[in-house]
Amino acid sequence: MIKADQLKEFKRRKGFEINSSDSSLNQIGAIIQEKSDARGLPLGTAMDRIKSGGLFNRNIVDCLVIYNKHHPHEYFRIIITLKKQGNTNFVEFFYYGYSKNEVNETKVEERRSSLSGKLLNAITEKKHTAKYDEEKFYYSSLGDIFDELHDFYFLMNDMFDGILN
Repeated sequence: MIKADQLKEFKRRKGFEINSSDSSLNQIGAIIQEKSDARGLPLGTAMDRIKSGGLFNRNIVDCLVIYNKHHPHEYFRIIITLKKQGNTNFVEFFYYGYSKNEVNETKVEERRSSLSGKLLNAITEKKHTAKYDEEKFYYSSLGDIFDELHDFYFLMNDMFDGILN
């Protein structure tokens, strides 16, 4: 169970509407998995729940968790929720967790102000920067997949509108 106060907004893609009442997190997960497999991304998905509120006003929402299979504990986890209202669903994207590479990159930046830090950076900076760049590429690829998911649903909506009208 994920606590709602641990979630941060995924800035690349905040969310979008789906004008269909039959969409599900499992369906969205299958599309994302298919697109990531086509790109060769080591992506895994799992279902979980987000808990918010206290003892008397507790709210629990189902979510889809996306993680990197090769770095399950070193990269952030992406969370997708699906909120339904009438015949419209709204897909939202969040992230939570820990990024070891981001912490290391922050340390490299902080050490640049001292001579001993510069010497330590000379030894370790390239290694940390390469791993950080690899992680940023992973998130960028995920963002591209989310954009494709958005385009897929809008294409489907346009097709249904053309059929129905």
